[in-house]
Amino acid sequence: MAAVTNSRAWDDLDTREQTNVDGFVELSTGFKLPSVTASGGRGRLFVRWTDQRARMRDDNFGLRDDRDSSTLLSGITLSVF
Repeated sequence: MAAVTNSRAWDDLDTREQTNVDGFVELSTGFKLPSVTASGGRGRLFVRWTDQRARMRDDNFGLRDDRDSSTLLSGITLSVF
């Protein structure tokens, strides 16, 4: 699964502008657990990477702000019922 969003906002005089980009990629796989209960159990293993970027410019106040963030997350979910 993957997704990317991109947004941009600005004013009519082009003195202020903001851009945001967010994206993620997730890889996962499911598996069956040995019979813990009569109905067995299931599990899912996943890895997710997220990237976020934001840029802001305000010429009226002489401001500029750039932010970048990346996250790598992994985990496992178990269902025994």
